[in-house]
Amino acid sequence: MSPDLKQHLVELMWANAMDLQLQLMVRPGVSKADHLNDIKSVHDRCHMHCRAIQELGCHNDRQHGAMYDRIDYVATMAGKLLQEASHDD
Repeated sequence: MSPDLKQHLVELMWANAMDLQLQLMVRPGVSKADHLNDIKSVHDRCHMHCRAIQELGCHNDRQHGAMYDRIDYVATMAGKLLQEASHDD
């Protein structure tokens, strides 16, 4: 795969993760069940983005490593929120 295509794919996944992280916040008018579903979706999608970047072989390189780390952070935060919610029940 060309470096330009890898760059484009990683940037798309990073931008998507940045949009998704907004769903981790409690939003007025969203039920607790819907919010938990949103959090699970964010977790799953960001985790999949991380796996895809690993498959591309660029998760540790200088150019893409910081974007990968941020996506992984969003996935980790979503996972923590899911754990906290399971303890609240």
